[in-house]
Amino acid sequence: MKLLSVNVAKPRAVFHNDQPVHTGIFKIPVKGRAMMRSLNIDGDGQADLKNHGGEYKAVYTYDIQNYAHWEKELRRDDFTFGQFGENLTTEGMTEDEVFIGDIFRIGGAVAEVSQPRNPCFKLGISMAGCSEFISALSKKGKSALATPSSASRQDPSKLLSEKWPGLEISAKVIWN
Repeated sequence: MKLLSVNVAKPRAVFHNDQPVHTGIFKIPVKGRAMMRSLNIDGDGQADLKNHGGEYKAVYTYDIQNYAHWEKELRRDDFTFGQFGENLTTEGMTEDEVFIGDIFRIGGAVAEVSQPRNPCFKLGISMAGCSEFISALSKKGKSALATPSSASRQDPSKLLSEKWPGLEISAKVIWN
């Protein structure tokens, strides 16, 4: 397991269907360290606190293996870290390998996997017209509860504890 990038963004207004929409989906990599707190990462913000951020959605991770899938599926090669709105771009933490309740050390921070991601239409906005993949993306990603510490892409990541083996993130698709 490896942390490739820590990504943040403050909410901003963009237009969707000729209407202003506020979103923090446009994440960019942090240079150096970023403080991970119980509600989010310093420098990050969410426009819709009902559906994003907070105690059980403080940090969103996405594995680089998924990037390769979407590059092939969408015939694109221009993705950058944070492209899918994730705070942490990882390697070796796919949805089939990570389970709800797993606890990870990421740098000095400790994060518990709390739930899969439920993507919203704002991800489609960030993908410049490629919104057809939003329903398929619900099988991917996860949210985590972080305890305060800082992290950078040079920091090691380590599984500390498996809480409920067998309830992998990809199992979420059967709940829909």
